[in-house]
Amino acid sequence: ATQESIRIALSEIDRLSRMIDGLLLLARTDASQTRIARQPFRLDELVLEIIQLVRRLAESKQTPLDIQIEDAIEITADRDMIKQAVINVLENAIKYSPPNASVCVRLRKDTDSHSRGVLEIVDHGPGIPEEQQARVFERFYRTPEARAESIGSGLGLAIAKQLIEMNGGTITLVSQTGIGTEITITLAPNPPRNPRET
Repeated sequence: ATQESIRIALSEIDRLSRMIDGLLLLARTDASQTRIARQPFRLDELVLEIIQLVRRLAESKQTPLDIQIEDAIEITADRDMIKQAVINVLENAIKYSPPNASVCVRLRKDTDSHSRGVLEIVDHGPGIPEEQQARVFERFYRTPEARAESIGSGLGLAIAKQLIEMNGGTITLVSQTGIGTEITITLAPNPPRNPRET
């Protein structure tokens, strides 16, 4: 019982710490204090790097990762911002997936514009009811299931959306209750310049 209490306490401390970090990041972006350092980089290489970072979480949740990278894709963006955004989305997908249900990470070139990179992260979790889907990118919003199980802080997807959009990209969500959720991130090779760029 004592060990379980310690585990729960440590888990809550970790959650609060991550929430504080998220709040600080959002506060900096709101105050225009976060500068965008654009550079060309390979999106496919970044995705593989992120996979290695989240693999331990996936293994602890018994969540297989199905990696489908079709092309070498080079974009120009703030690499650290894109990395944080993708980690947030992928960790979210893993946390909501039931054991032994895979999470698919697909990277491909846009069929309409082959220069754009499209990253799709698909889970087989509980899905999000249609009436709640418009709110998932809001700060502090958590589904009733997440609140009941004390999953997350409700900041991960809000941060991802802000970072992606600061770099000229888009992030969208499609979900079906009982089937799962697909989040799509699209990044242009050379998006319009942002006033915050260094």
